Amino acid sequence: HKVSIYSKPNWADGYDVVVHNECFGAVKDEAFVEGITKVHKDGKPGVALHCSMHSYRAVETDEWRKALGVSSYNHGKHAPIEMTNLKKEHPVMKGFPDRWTTPKGELYNIAKLWDSATPLAMGKANGKENVCVWVNQYGEGRMFGTTVGHHNETMAEDTYLDLVTRGLLWACGKLGEDGKPLPGYGAK
Repeated sequence: HKVSIYSKPNWADGYDVVVHNECFGAVKDEAFVEGITKVHKDGKPGVALHCSMHSYRAVETDEWRKALGVSSYNHGKHAPIEMTNLKKEHPVMKGFPDRWTTPKGELYNIAKLWDSATPLAMGKANGKENVCVWVNQYGEGRMFGTTVGHHNETMAEDTYLDLVTRGLLWACGKLGEDGKPLPGYGAK
């Protein structure tokens, strides 16, 4: 399926950030996919959650994967994911515990971590390890990504919600080096 908004000219105008949480793996239209990624390459911040990593995997161009910062085509069996904080000094990871285990999970196999990506957390499940949280610079745009978040039980956890919030604020340039929202962007 090709989401109709992506076919509209200037589809991302009016948005501060685009949160991708779609899963359309069979799309093969390169021009369509490059129309999605171009807004990020030109500077629009983005957040990619869970199955977005498997979107557009049938297309031959690597632009979607370059935008994300990872290439992933499949995942392991359902199991909680033990996450390890790799970059405690990174603003996105400040406040994230040294280790955290999701209530449920689905660890994605990362076939490639692109040079433009910085891994922030490693996940372990079913005896395998893969990067599961990262940030990426794609052209002028900043991207935050995580493969965690298959189950509602995980997405409802404060640890997950805080991580994604910091990732979104980082992508938008609204997160301080201390891991706190810049003035005007925190809770009211």
